[in-house]
Amino acid sequence: AKRRKPKIVVAANPTRNGDPSVSDMEAAVWTVLRDPDVVKAFPEAAKVRSVKINDGGGARRAFCHAPTYGKCEFTFPLWSRVDSTLLHEVAHALSQLHYGRQIAWHGWEYAATMLVLVRIRYGVESARALEASYRRGGVRFKAKRVMTPAQRAAAQVGIERMRAANEAKAAGL
Repeated sequence: AKRRKPKIVVAANPTRNGDPSVSDMEAAVWTVLRDPDVVKAFPEAAKVRSVKINDGGGARRAFCHAPTYGKCEFTFPLWSRVDSTLLHEVAHALSQLHYGRQIAWHGWEYAATMLVLVRIRYGVESARALEASYRRGGVRFKAKRVMTPAQRAAAQVGIERMRAANEAKAAGL
């Protein structure tokens, strides 16, 4: 089992109440984007040149603004400055960079990206637990399988053989 990587969000320059600062969150995002395992899984991460973090003052939600031209922008209110939320928002950015901008925010592309990030940052056991949770909840995390014409023809032949066998069996009864 792969060892868990160190905590992502570290309050190196904490706010007055000890929460991670905007600069801490920026450093944490870069930690994930420059992780060699993340770059291997998502080569687009290496193309990110700029990360902007908004402090989220007054915002109720953390969110990732649609990444464009190597720029990623995130908003992290104080309550959201934890590893799990950071990974969630980075998964949004990476899924859009990897699969394109015309994807559902929490569609299979996002779920697949989050699963890879959890495996990289928290290890295989955590990824298995997340995958089991996805399965229990009916969450898709893989692309729909698409049959080639040859596969479709082979399946049709198999179906016809099964029908013929079933008809012969029924006629024999």
